[in-house]
Amino acid sequence: GEIYRGLNIVGTYTFIDAEVLQSNDGNQGKTPIQIPKQNASVWLDYALPWVSGLRLAGGLRYTGERWNDAANTFKEAGYTLTDLAIIYDKASWRFALNLNNVFNKEYYAGRAYGEYAKGEEFTALGSVKYRF
Repeated sequence: GEIYRGLNIVGTYTFIDAEVLQSNDGNQGKTPIQIPKQNASVWLDYALPWVSGLRLAGGLRYTGERWNDAANTFKEAGYTLTDLAIIYDKASWRFALNLNNVFNKEYYAGRAYGEYAKGEEFTALGSVKYRF
C-alpha cells in the first residue's frame, strides 16, 4: 500500500506448521528438515519527486530457524538480510541495480546430512529492460 505520496510498502508473513505424517524411521510428528516455521519480508519503495522515473527501494528478508536433521535434534539459526535497489524508468526502458545481502551477513541457507550450504554473499545485479 501507499503510506505516503510516492512511498509504497509491501510486507509478507508466512507461517508453516509442517509435520511428517508417516515415517519408517520413527520421525512421525516431526518437522521436515530445512522448513522454517516463519518467513517474513518488508519492502519500501520511494519515487523521488524531483527526478521523474527514479525510485529508491530497500527491504528486509527474514527466514526462521530450521531443523537440520529428521529427528529434530539440531536447529539452524534464523537470519535476516537487507536488500536495496535503485530503479530508473524512462519511456519503455528500465534500468535497475539490485543489491542483495548488503551487509554481507554470513549464514547457512541449509545444513543437513553432514553437508553445509553457505548462504548468498553480497550480490550486485544490474539489469536493462525494454518494454514493447
